[in-house]
Amino acid sequence: MRQSINTIAQFCKIRLVILAIILCGAISVHGQKTRQKEDGVAAGPMSCKIAGKVVSILQYVDAADSGSICARCPCYARVRIMELIACGQAVTVPLYSGDTIEIKFTKSLQPSGYGRKRRKAPGLKEGDIFTAYTEQRLKMGATDQFVIYDYTLKK
Repeated sequence: MRQSINTIAQFCKIRLVILAIILCGAISVHGQKTRQKEDGVAAGPMSCKIAGKVVSILQYVDAADSGSICARCPCYARVRIMELIACGQAVTVPLYSGDTIEIKFTKSLQPSGYGRKRRKAPGLKEGDIFTAYTEQRLKMGATDQFVIYDYTLKK
């Protein structure tokens, strides 16, 4: 009887150790992707908050949607991620500081006013540094696309 109790106790200890290892591994596997700064900045499930630098502006326009601003002005840029501030759990393409990715800016890269309050977008050019939430979008027949709806130019 005593040996049976010892066996059960050892079995329970082993299960607790295994559970602790699994939990610790699950928490730290995506440590960079889910981290948040002290200021409480959080990203939605399919988005990341980044500080980025415009490396190059891609000059092609979106001819498929002739009514959009992207049919008239450049909306795509290659952006180097200077800092990954926060990232949601559902982002499937891991982003890291130092990566360079192609991003679509829905309001174009030109200075503009948009929205109900006609908020001014300062525009971006090569070398500019900005902060923004970039959302990952699934794109049929291609790799995922990152999109920025709004940004803040750093001075």
